[in-house]
Amino acid sequence: MKFSAFLFFIAALSASAQATIIEHCSSSDSLNIQCGFSQVEDIAAIDGGKQFIFSEMSGEDKSEGKLGLYTPLTKSYSYLFDSEKSSVIIGDSWGEKSCQWPKKISPHGIHLSSRTLTNGNTTTQLLVVNHGESEQILWFELQQDNESLYSLAPKGCVTFPPLAKLNDVVALNDGDFAATQMYQANQKMVSQFKALLGYETGFVYHWSSQTGLTALDESDGVLPNGIETNATRDRLFVNMYFGDAVKIYSLKRHKFIDSFDVEQPDNSSWTKSGELLIASHRTSFFEVLDCIGIEKGSCGGAFDIIALNPNTGISRTVYSNQGGEAFGPASIAVEVINKEGTMLLMGSFSGDRIATTKQALKSQQP
Repeated sequence: MKFSAFLFFIAALSASAQATIIEHCSSSDSLNIQCGFSQVEDIAAIDGGKQFIFSEMSGEDKSEGKLGLYTPLTKSYSYLFDSEKSSVIIGDSWGEKSCQWPKKISPHGIHLSSRTLTNGNTTTQLLVVNHGESEQILWFELQQDNESLYSLAPKGCVTFPPLAKLNDVVALNDGDFAATQMYQANQKMVSQFKALLGYETGFVYHWSSQTGLTALDESDGVLPNGIETNATRDRLFVNMYFGDAVKIYSLKRHKFIDSFDVEQPDNSSWTKSGELLIASHRTSFFEVLDCIGIEKGSCGGAFDIIALNPNTGISRTVYSNQGGEAFGPASIAVEVINKEGTMLLMGSFSGDRIATTKQALKSQQP
């Protein structure tokens, strides 16, 4: 079958396959569900997991998205930065000297990490994938006032080529970062269909103040999605969404050195015990497409949360959702540690809600 004919066939099937939108916000047997959010794509822990920064991804029209702070104990949240109300003064040139800060922010993947300043002091930086106006990586500094209230201060940015379509970002040493490009922006639907067939559609970008923006050698993959790094920041864990794999890239050897099977891996986070938590979708290609852009309710797609030990390659399912509930599919899961044990806090790229597991997770097996 010619590829154009295949695309027509797939498009016809896609038109007949629709996810069922679940409008109610009732908790389930396994999940506490909270509404009032907007497409929570990614989450990062602060204060040892007592509070969490989250990104609310806006729609394809590049409307305004938000960066917020969530406190599980009180189930409260607030917003940390509003580009329409905040005055922006970029001071420390953490990014490109010529980069123009956007008037609107449409956040996707985020990454929180420590940063050593030129004076030797350390601070906390937040890297954000931004789809607003143009594809950019934004730097913020996480700050606290005299009342211990958090805020985000703009510090710099890097602008990507016009056809770039990014997904996630991770901080590396010396102010560098790596970011996943899923595909070229002008080839969205074709690239997704090609990825479904196993064709490589994207790669990993690297940026440093010395060399600028480059594509990492031999980093091509099938719809690159979430990305993480190890403690020494010399390896990347790249989720190949339609490649059904988490691949390890060596920044020293400039190539992938290992791969682990995970079905449709979205975003990842680290547990305190050193496992990689991966949101794994068990929804069909057409359901995923149908879930994208849902702002109210949930498409309730099936998903697993996988814990992967990168040293042994052993993975285990720490939470499984068969779908049809008022949440899902999860795009990110992070640990919440309280007196009852370790729960999961999850966001979804689709819908207006977050969820936490009701039952504590089983500890890592020895």
